[in-house]
Amino acid sequence: MKSDDITRFGIVVIESLSSDELQTGQSLCSTTLKYKSFAEKNLHIGHFQVNSKDEFLNRLTDLVNEAIDKNYFYFLHFEIHGYDGGIEICNGELVSWEELFPLLRGLNIHYRNLLVLHLAVCKGASLLKYIDPTERSAFRAILASPLNIQNRDILNGFEQFYSHFFFSFDPIEALKKYNEVVENEDSKLSLISCEYCFDAICDIERKTADKPKLLESLKQIFYQNNPDKISLPEQELYGKLETEIQRIFKDLKEYREYFLMKDLI
Repeated sequence: MKSDDITRFGIVVIESLSSDELQTGQSLCSTTLKYKSFAEKNLHIGHFQVNSKDEFLNRLTDLVNEAIDKNYFYFLHFEIHGYDGGIEICNGELVSWEELFPLLRGLNIHYRNLLVLHLAVCKGASLLKYIDPTERSAFRAILASPLNIQNRDILNGFEQFYSHFFFSFDPIEALKKYNEVVENEDSKLSLISCEYCFDAICDIERKTADKPKLLESLKQIFYQNNPDKISLPEQELYGKLETEIQRIFKDLKEYREYFLMKDLI
């Protein structure tokens, strides 16, 4: 998708909060983002309130299909509760990251790996654990936190973020403004790129890699598939498993260019 092909440019906020909560997405769209659209008439602001899992998935599917068919370029902003495995709709229904990835991946492929997600979602950064490095990336970058973020911080923070992001388009500086005004440390967000995600998943030699945990997981799988080998000496077994880990992660690195869509740019 080339910039000359874009027929609409903007941001879409998808919100699913209970009626007794501060509707942060609606507030952003009726204040800061609305004023930005006055300053730039070509900036499209979309806002959708969804109340069930089906409504959320149908709305997102329609949004993605329309953006692809009509060459609309959007930043996507989610104002939804989250849990370790995905998001929680206001009626209590859960949507896993694995259910979201195919939709987001299709749009990101169309955007040639330029889709950015703003996740005003508790534990939004948990999606990193569910990324498949052998697939195309579902996003270029995300704004997210691994912790529980506070509703009031989200509104204050994103008012500052969007005030600076539109129209500098400098996410680093805009994120700095966001983090300067939030009161709760857990509410601070990070900008996480798809390159970082791939390398964090596939670099077994990185300092934060949990080799003992990987070895223990492979050990259990090995015993399940080879019950006759259960009597192997621990040292010999771990030697075999460590060799296997190195092989697996070496093979995964071959997907990096594909994951980052270098062949489409």
